[in-house]
This record gives sequence, structure tokens and C-alpha cells, in this order.
Amino acid sequence: MIIGLLGSSCSGKSFFLKSLQELADFSIPMSVTTRSQRKEDAWYLKQVSKRAFEKMKRQGKLCFITEAFGNSYACLKFYPTTNTDIALVV
Repeated sequence: MIIGLLGSSCSGKSFFLKSLQELADFSIPMSVTTRSQRKEDAWYLKQVSKRAFEKMKRQGKLCFITEAFGNSYACLKFYPTTNTDIALVV
């Protein structure tokens, strides 16, 4: 099962994601963004430069690529096994 979380800023996406990981043993793939790093998101979201983001994109290392408020977001490509439950912020 794959669950994608979508919501506005400060709507509780990270809290829900962490809860799924802790309570239901969901796997959380690492995501990357070009926006400034928030320490509370560091466990699943890594800040990279725009240049690094574009390089990763060209190399095919990213999936679920999107932009919001001038920043880019994506999930690092992952290859789930058949019995892996995954949750991510979209």
C-alpha cells in the first residue's frame, strides 16, 4: 500500500507521516526540496540546491516531482518490496 499525504503548510502532514511510521511500521522514502530546511522535517526531507535538484532530475533519481511557491519537491526513487507499506508527502 502507498499513501500520499497532500495538504497546506502546517496542516499536520509531517505529524501524520511520523505516526504512520511509528504506529503502523510504514516505510518513509527520503524526499528532497530546494526550500530552506526546517529541523522538524530533517528526518524525511533533505534540502538541496536548485542545481543539485536539477542534476538529480536529469539522472532519473527523482519521482513525484512538483513545485510550490517557487520551490521544488520530489521523492527519491524507491523500489518497494511486495509487503512494504509506504507513506510520503506529495
